[in-house]
Amino acid sequence: MTDKADELLKLARQRFGKLTRAEEKLFKAVANSQFADYRTGDKKKDDPAQGDKWGELRTLRADRIAWLCTDDHAFRFVGHKGIQIIGAKIEGELDLLFTRLAFPITFFSCRVLEPMDFRNGKVGGLFCDGSHIAGLAADGLSAKGDINMRNGFSAEGEVRLLGAYIGGSLDCSKGRFQNPEGVALNADGLKVEGDVNLRDGFHAKGEVRLLGASIGSNLDFSDGRFINPKGNALNLEGAVINGDVLLVADPGKEDKVAKPSIRGRIDLIHASIKGILILSHLGKTTETILDLRHASTSVLADKSANWEALGDLFLDGFTYERIDGLQPCDAKSRIEWIKRSQPGRFTPQPYEQLAKVFRENGFEEDARDVLIAKNKSYIKNAPVSRRAKLRRRIFGWILGYGYRPWKAVWWLLVFWGIGTGLFWLGRCVEVIQPTRSELYPEFIAPVYSLDIFIPLINLHQATYWLPDAQNLWGILLWIYLCVHVLLGWILMTMFIFGLTGLLKR
Repeated sequence: MTDKADELLKLARQRFGKLTRAEEKLFKAVANSQFADYRTGDKKKDDPAQGDKWGELRTLRADRIAWLCTDDHAFRFVGHKGIQIIGAKIEGELDLLFTRLAFPITFFSCRVLEPMDFRNGKVGGLFCDGSHIAGLAADGLSAKGDINMRNGFSAEGEVRLLGAYIGGSLDCSKGRFQNPEGVALNADGLKVEGDVNLRDGFHAKGEVRLLGASIGSNLDFSDGRFINPKGNALNLEGAVINGDVLLVADPGKEDKVAKPSIRGRIDLIHASIKGILILSHLGKTTETILDLRHASTSVLADKSANWEALGDLFLDGFTYERIDGLQPCDAKSRIEWIKRSQPGRFTPQPYEQLAKVFRENGFEEDARDVLIAKNKSYIKNAPVSRRAKLRRRIFGWILGYGYRPWKAVWWLLVFWGIGTGLFWLGRCVEVIQPTRSELYPEFIAPVYSLDIFIPLINLHQATYWLPDAQNLWGILLWIYLCVHVLLGWILMTMFIFGLTGLLKR
């Protein structure tokens, strides 16, 4: 035993009196910068789930650990590796409120019987891999390095990291967070310089909250399960993520997922994602709701099977610069995607955003299809008068809402053909007569119909031939002629404006 260990044991006996063998082991290990390892080597007996049954040889009192962190004399015996404990049962409340530590604290495969309090403290790092704890309060905690709660970690009760700062990463992979009636992991306002990993079998019963969090790199939920069917399963409202967000099943298990990975609402309202938002296999239950209102991302990567299975989808205000080439990225599928998000409602922004992305990436035809679909949705769902909807519908029939101006040509051909037939019949029954007795050109019905129908041209037919309104047929043909002229002006004007883009809506 080193002199440092002897000195630390002497200080501990002066403070606590007689020490247990487990406590002596801890103080010796700390003085020698080693792990205090209490495992037996039997995997079943060393399972922290059985930690309540561990006896005196594996039991530490929390105030002994706190003393090492707060006592001015004991503190100097703790090396840069900090306090390292494996396989111990920790009794009592570990109270490190406002405590400032330069070294990390490590609890591997431990059983912690009461919630730990690290609020407004400072620590080199916090590592609880494989441990079973009763809860953690670490609001305002500042960790220079990583915080790990992974690889079999289990929390019964709320884990709180409100307003905490992590200089490294937060890794909760393969961790279980259980607080079914409340918040399982509460990290509102958390700032992390590195990644946040809630993946590889991460399991939460209760809400996982990252409201207003700031994450320096990626946020990874791959192959995680989030269960809170009566409320928010995952809440990222207002969060800023400087890397990617992965809400996906594990690629190797993607086709074998039997249970929904998320049950409850996924709230991404006003979240800002600088990288890629990857969505896949969120769930196949009406309990899964995806809310992307006013969120933003650089690239969206999803699959149609993902959003078709959701209970609800909200897209109003959601912006993105590009759609990844996974699937689907064609107009037809994406229009269905938008319709899925607004049954019985009309919000123009999702259509306009999708059209903008298609246009900026060179898919002009798809962009036009999307904007036409927007107008159809307006007619069907917008809370406006029937007259306004009728005007819009007529506009769609004639010009495709300004995005298919060549549709007007077909209407021109239709009415030109109708006019040709009626004027030919009128001439046959001599209802159409020459307007003067001197020389006049031969009556040609198709040319006559075109001369009247197309404004600003003169084919020398309309000047010399007109219906004779001396009988009923002549009067009816006069009326149609007026309609023919009016329709010609209207259709040609709309066609020209459609070509120039002045009538797009």
